[in-house]
Amino acid sequence: MPLRAGLLLVAVLLLASVVANSSAAATRAKVAFAAGTRTTPRVGDPGSDDIVFRRGTKSDEPVIAATMARSLMNPLGIDGSRFVVAEDRRTGERVGWAQLRPLGPASVDPSTYDSPQGSADVERLTDEEMWEKFEDEGPDFPNGMASLPWTEEYRAASEAAKRRREGRPGVRARVRSEAGQLWELASVFVSPRRRGRGVGSELVRRVMAEHAVMGRSASDVYALTLESTLDWYAKLGFKKTDDVPAPMGFEVAAGSIITKLIGAQLVCVRGGKSPQT
Repeated sequence: MPLRAGLLLVAVLLLASVVANSSAAATRAKVAFAAGTRTTPRVGDPGSDDIVFRRGTKSDEPVIAATMARSLMNPLGIDGSRFVVAEDRRTGERVGWAQLRPLGPASVDPSTYDSPQGSADVERLTDEEMWEKFEDEGPDFPNGMASLPWTEEYRAASEAAKRRREGRPGVRARVRSEAGQLWELASVFVSPRRRGRGVGSELVRRVMAEHAVMGRSASDVYALTLESTLDWYAKLGFKKTDDVPAPMGFEVAAGSIITKLIGAQLVCVRGGKSPQT
């Protein structure tokens, strides 16, 4: 498949995923509004005994991927360990799921003014630090007769270069750790006949709670949705932001064009506040 066609297919899948997620969220919001209050536990709700929530496993991946594809949502890169799955206690049927997937480093590109989060190049930052270390510690590579392979100066310079090469993975790991991590709330899905019962909200609350337990910040979590669903996301601690992370730039650019064709507006939301209970 040509690269351009492949990118277009990915863009359509990503957008379809956003629209499907947003439509489900809108349905849940309408049900809650019609009831005149926040949805409360009843048969089938997360507060009752017939739905259980668990950590996803590898065995969930084929079911999730197939369901996402049928629902015109993004079925690519499914890693069961990142998911929280809602399951019918009696039948074992998977009725919903959600995940946080890594977007990439959180740090900004220091060489560009007002660059967005996630724009830093870890490899380039590693190379720069390695070069600074080379300049500070030496030894300088020998010149003239001293650069001949059998000289003591040449052997010393070669050993120093070897140590730096061997130390690069450690430098890269530290640079990567210091850069932080951005995350995307994605693949939020609830079986149509289970929607409007608070399952989707509970899935999001649980993946965000696990995120917090790991010592991570909610402000590092982003999601793409339709503007019509902002109220639903607001109840889960998310707020609209114009500061779109660099790794989501392609999704936003492609999605914004297509959503206009359906009379909707694509927006980015960012976590922050604790979800309403």
